[in-house]
Amino acid sequence: MLMINIPTAPYPADGVCDPNQNTFYYQVDDDYSTYSISFCLGNDISSLEEGPKCATPGGILNYDCSSGESGEGGESTSNICYPDCQPGYICQSGSCIVDTFECGQDVSYNGYTYPTVAIGDQCWFKENLITDKFKNRDSIPYVTGSWTGVNYPTHDFLYSGLYGYVYSSHTITDPRGVCPDGWMVPTRDDFISLISNIGAYNVYNLRSCRQTNSPLRGECTTSEHPYWASDTVYGTDDLGFSLLPGGHKYSTQWPYFGTGFYLWTRTVDDLGTRLYDVYNNSGLTIVTSNSVLIDSVYGRYIRCIKE
Repeated sequence: MLMINIPTAPYPADGVCDPNQNTFYYQVDDDYSTYSISFCLGNDISSLEEGPKCATPGGILNYDCSSGESGEGGESTSNICYPDCQPGYICQSGSCIVDTFECGQDVSYNGYTYPTVAIGDQCWFKENLITDKFKNRDSIPYVTGSWTGVNYPTHDFLYSGLYGYVYSSHTITDPRGVCPDGWMVPTRDDFISLISNIGAYNVYNLRSCRQTNSPLRGECTTSEHPYWASDTVYGTDDLGFSLLPGGHKYSTQWPYFGTGFYLWTRTVDDLGTRLYDVYNNSGLTIVTSNSVLIDSVYGRYIRCIKE
């Protein structure tokens, strides 16, 4: 959509607007797929506060985009849609467009590219999440040491995040969302469905083959992180899920690091006080019946699933 007549701003500037902001800056992308209009409100109007604004097809954003560069917090209009896009759509260039993603394609999110894999009728990230920002680009605080008394979203990691980042339960329950557009933190039922798709396989078919003394040899045999430390059983990764043994965070400790994994679900118990996780730290069973208090010192990993 193109504008032929650009409106003229009122003169002189009033309220908080300075003369440079007292105009309409209309910008169109090179392919004419979207636009942005920068303007300034001299006073509060309805739910919009006074000050510089940026109008996009996805809504009015609270910053000056007349330069065509980044807005508040370094975010560009191409990554913001307001309100959030409905299922089946993703945010692109400020607009909600039909999601044409096909499982197996890579997904780029907050500076990192994730491979994806189809298992049954589900599509998963092949790696644990390693973002320090929510979907709207708000930061998730990096808190080392104990999370005792910490009742807000946090993340932490070991070995430069090679196993992924662990997150507090408050990160999962936060409405800003931690997975990219079109993706979500899995439910408990999502993991139950994943396990049912294993069929005759077992937990080792979901595990990365990276391990000390792996009988598969080649790149599977390694003692460089990330890898499974146990040499009595080994992963084959037949389904391409590539689970890594990051253990989990408990207070200042990292139990089962090298020998087990713990992943968050977004399923809350009936009382609304506990959050389910899934884990395996021995044997063939992936436990899906465990839950921990939302206000707790635990950190788990996240594996995003397609909506």
